[in-house]
Amino acid sequence: MKALYVLLQQEKAGILEFIKTLREEQTALSQGDTNALEPLLTTKNRLIDELNRLEAQRSAIAANAAVAPDRQGMTRWLEAQPQGKLLLPLWQEILVLAEEAKNIHLLSGKLIAEQLSRTSEALNILTGNPNRQSLYGSDGQSAGRSTPRIIDSA
Repeated sequence: MKALYVLLQQEKAGILEFIKTLREEQTALSQGDTNALEPLLTTKNRLIDELNRLEAQRSAIAANAAVAPDRQGMTRWLEAQPQGKLLLPLWQEILVLAEEAKNIHLLSGKLIAEQLSRTSEALNILTGNPNRQSLYGSDGQSAGRSTPRIIDSA
């Protein structure tokens, strides 16, 4: 069980670092700081790989104990362990932190969608096609478009 404790500690630390990176990404997105996004993406990908590795190790420990590695299976198993008083609170912290990371990530996705929408609207105005909506008409056929051009008569 000591190995599981160490693994859960590592997983918690990784999620905390992931949350920190997600918050930095969110700040960069809300400030429009595109230069900060590339290094954050590299960090996020590294952390995701690390968290996936730790999860695989935890799943292997659970599988060796004939336990489902999901939220409920792990919770029930840890509750039944003599070291449960040490392991269960750590596991529950991981679950809370994972939910927090998910919520931050969803909010960042909304920020990205809003920025894409604003960028698309600006491009439509610049190209003189403010009502440009889709590549296909309601009949499923390609909407005949003229080549967009930048309006330069300002």
